[in-house]
Amino acid sequence: HKMEAETVCNNIIAKATKTKNPRLSREAFDTAIGSMISMHPGAREEESSLFHMLSGIFSAFEADGSDRAGAIEIACGFTVLCSGKKSDKLEFAFDVLDKRKRGQLSREDMANYLKSFLTVLLNL
Repeated sequence: HKMEAETVCNNIIAKATKTKNPRLSREAFDTAIGSMISMHPGAREEESSLFHMLSGIFSAFEADGSDRAGAIEIACGFTVLCSGKKSDKLEFAFDVLDKRKRGQLSREDMANYLKSFLTVLLNL
């Protein structure tokens, strides 16, 4: 399953709450992931394994037991799994994190990116 970072991120963020800090419920996350997997059908067993692995990553972002996680963090973390050039994925993630649209990231934004990136990698 090869998907571009922009497609994945936009699909995840679209399912989130429309607030200053968009949150994503497990149900909304599962819907977003399920729709992306079904866009590229493969063997049923492979699709099921992929869905469960990606759903498990949600749990790493949702550490407080609320069944909700930050949509921006999840989307940025997922860029590491996407196809495309590293520079394009980084650029897209930085654009998403640059909430003030100043063309630069704050220390907090950079820390959030690194945390998101590592959260995904460590939970594969």
